[in-house]
Amino acid sequence: MPFKPPKRSKVFTVIIVVAVGLFGLFWSLSSTYIHPPRNVPMLFENLTEKSYTTLGKQTPCWVTDGLDTAPVVFVLAHGYGGTRTSWADFAVRMRTRGYACILPAMPGQDASPFDSVGFGVTESSVLAEIAEAVRKQRGPSVKIVIGGKSLGGAAAWLATQKTDQADAVLTEGAFARFDEAMDHWLGHVVPGGAFLLRPLVWITTARTQIRPSSIVPLEAAAAWRGKPALVIQAAEDQIMSATHASRLVEASGATYFTVAGARHVECYSVDRDGFEAHVEQLVRSIPRRSGS
Repeated sequence: MPFKPPKRSKVFTVIIVVAVGLFGLFWSLSSTYIHPPRNVPMLFENLTEKSYTTLGKQTPCWVTDGLDTAPVVFVLAHGYGGTRTSWADFAVRMRTRGYACILPAMPGQDASPFDSVGFGVTESSVLAEIAEAVRKQRGPSVKIVIGGKSLGGAAAWLATQKTDQADAVLTEGAFARFDEAMDHWLGHVVPGGAFLLRPLVWITTARTQIRPSSIVPLEAAAAWRGKPALVIQAAEDQIMSATHASRLVEASGATYFTVAGARHVECYSVDRDGFEAHVEQLVRSIPRRSGS
């Protein structure tokens, strides 16, 4: 019996069904990417709750005591999919050194009032506005360090373009360009993911109106050049290539600290003493502001 090719209408129907199915799949993946599962942790010991108005909403923060008197205040962002616990141990330890810390819940995660992740755009505004609030309360005498891990670290660099109230930058595992970091991450999730999952990028870009190529902490780092900064990188980081850290260091002139044996955002747990020693050096390098 001779082979009969399927009718064009049937082929067209199959193509439509497959296309709709793929679109639905990538839409679902995009939703998860924009709205990652939330984990709201229990309040960490020796920290208290406080909120700051950021972009018109009340952003919940964990804080140490001493915000009214400490000579240095750290404003520290957790990474994508993380919580305020990522900086909690560090915050408690910094208080024993006489410093204070503010740990905000990042947009779309933890207990943040913002519905979706901002991929550095919204996060940087949150950090910048908290720094502004601290400066308004404390005046020129306090030294403000803006910092973060991973996406939070990228947001810290971007925040320096939105406020002039930061005195130093502290980042761990931050990316230099979001488009490059995203492609690397997609390839980490699925072999060839930067190509195979490209529709995820297109759909997410359309939904958020945020172009990955427009998020460039490297530019902020270059503008910051000559000011106090510390870039920390895990030697075994498989998620954020060390090339991001080295480019941020080259652009900003920051001190570079690599932690052997550490994976992504594990630097403090692997080498607490080295981490704290470098942070102390960073604090000591901050000049006094005029009027203080």
